[in-house]
Amino acid sequence: MSITLSAPQSFTGEFPDGALIQNKWSIYRKRRTDIWRARIGSKEVALRGFRTDSMTEKALKEFKEEIHNLSWMNHPNILPFLGVVRDTNSDNPRCIVSPWQLNGDILCYVQWAEPPTLVRLHLLTRASKGLVFLHEIDMAHGYLKPTHILVSDDTDALICDMGATEADERTAADRETCWLAPEALGSALLQVRLELSDEQACDVYSFGMIMYACLAGFKPFAELKTSALMYAKIYKGTKPRRESDEWRQKWKKNWCTDEMWNLMMRCWSTNPKERPSMKEVHKELETIERREMTLEYMLSSTCCI
Repeated sequence: MSITLSAPQSFTGEFPDGALIQNKWSIYRKRRTDIWRARIGSKEVALRGFRTDSMTEKALKEFKEEIHNLSWMNHPNILPFLGVVRDTNSDNPRCIVSPWQLNGDILCYVQWAEPPTLVRLHLLTRASKGLVFLHEIDMAHGYLKPTHILVSDDTDALICDMGATEADERTAADRETCWLAPEALGSALLQVRLELSDEQACDVYSFGMIMYACLAGFKPFAELKTSALMYAKIYKGTKPRRESDEWRQKWKKNWCTDEMWNLMMRCWSTNPKERPSMKEVHKELETIERREMTLEYMLSSTCCI
C-alpha cells in the first residue's frame, strides 16, 4: 500500500500530494482513531487518523484545529509534526504524521529498560518542560498519561497527542481512570469542558501520577482490581499509598526521597488551586536532578580515589 504525505499549506483542510509512504501497518485501534507505523524512504513514522465512519463535521473541525496548532508548535519536548497523509482508499483518509519513537512511551520504557533513577528523573524533568511550554501558550494537554509521553532515541521526553482527546476520548468510559484528577472524572462523566486553568491543574495532577509510575515502575492504584473501585476512590480524593508492600519493594530498587513524595502529594491536592503550577513542578525537578547528579559525581569520584 502507498499513500502520500504533505504538510498543510494553510488552515483549509486541503492536503496536496507529496512524498511516498510505504509499508503501513496497524499498531492499535481506539474507538474513533487508528495508530499506524509506516515508512517515508528510510525513515519510520507514526500515523494517527480518524476513521471515516467517525469523521463527523465537528470531529473534522477539531482535527483541522489540531493540525493548525501542531504546524507552528516547535519545542524540543513536543513530538515533531511532519505533515498529513491523505489516503482515500483506506478507513483513515487523513492522518497526522510524526517520527516513530522506537523506545515507546515513558512507562513502557521504564519497565523494559529499567534505567537508573537519574535517567527516570531526567525524563520527568524534560517532560515537565514540554508541559510548561504548552501552559505558557495558553494550552492544556487535557488527558495526560504515560502513552502521551514518548521516549526518543537519545532518551529525551516528547509530549504527544495534544487535543486528540477532544474527538476520541471524550467520555469517562474512554479514559484510563488512574491518571485523572477527580474533577476530570466528573467532567468526563458529564461530557462537559473544564476552563483552561482547570484543565492545566488537571495536567499537573496527572503528571504527579506519571511521576509515581515512572519512579515505581507500575501504575498508581495497582492494588485496586476494578475500574469502578478506582473511580470511586479517586473521585473521593484518595491518593496512592506510599506504604504499600509493593511500593516498598520497588522503592528499595528505585528511588523516592521525601522531597519527591511531597511534590507528588502537592500535585494530587484535591483542591486544584492548591496544586503547584507546571512551571513550579519543572523548577523543583530541575533542582532535584542537579543535586542528584552532583551527588552521584561526588560518590563516583570518591570511589576512584
